[in-house]
Amino acid sequence: MPKQAKRSTSRKAAAKKTARKAVHKSSRKKATRKKAAVKKATRKAAAKTARKKAAARKASPKRAAAKKAASRKKATRARPAAKKAKKAAKRAAPKAAKETPRRPRVVGPRAHSHSGLSRPEVKALHQKLQQERGKVLAELRRSVHGAVDEISPFSESIDQAQHETEQNFRLRLADKQRKLLNEIDTALQKMDTGEFGICEGTEDPIGFRRLEIRPWARYSVEYKEMKDRRDR
Repeated sequence: MPKQAKRSTSRKAAAKKTARKAVHKSSRKKATRKKAAVKKATRKAAAKTARKKAAARKASPKRAAAKKAASRKKATRARPAAKKAKKAAKRAAPKAAKETPRRPRVVGPRAHSHSGLSRPEVKALHQKLQQERGKVLAELRRSVHGAVDEISPFSESIDQAQHETEQNFRLRLADKQRKLLNEIDTALQKMDTGEFGICEGTEDPIGFRRLEIRPWARYSVEYKEMKDRRDR
C-alpha cells in the first residue's frame, strides 16, 4: 500500500476521533447545563414556597385580628337589636300575666285538699289537739309515777293487796293514755304533711263535727261502725 494512502487513512481516523471527542464534550456541556437549570428551577420554586409560607404566617395573626374585630362589630350591632326585641316582647306580653297573683305558700297545720275543712277549722282542731296532748301527757306521768310507788314492807297484807290492784289499774290506764297520745301525735303529723281529715279506710272526708268531738279520729263514722261490726 503506498504511503500517501496510509497517510490519508490516518488523517481520516484522527478527524473522526476529534469529531467524536467534540460531540462527547458538547453532550456533557448540555447535560451539565440542564442539571444547572433544573437546580436553579428547584431553588426558585423552594424560595417561592418559603416566601409564601412566611407571608401566610405573617398574614394569619392579621386575619385573626380582623376576624375578631368583625365579630366584635357584629356583636355591638346585634346588642341594640336584641334590646329592642326584648322591649317589644315585654310590651307585647299580656298584662294579665303580670297581674295574676301567686298562690301563697301554706305554712303551719293544713288538711287534705279533699277534706272540705277550712283554714280556721284546721287551726281550731290543731289547737285542740295540742291542748289534749298536754292533758294526756300530764295524766300519763301521774299514772306511771303512781304505779311505780312502792309500799312499805311492814304494812298489812290488806294494804298490799289494795296497792297491787291500784298499781295494775294505773298501769292499764297508762297504757290507754299512751295509745291515745300516739293517736294525737299521728293526727298532728298528718297536719304537718297535709293528709289530715281523710278516712284511712275509704279516703273520704271524715267531717268537721266528728273531728270536733274526736280530733284524732282516723276513720269516718260509717267506716268505723262497719269496722267494729267486722271485728266483733
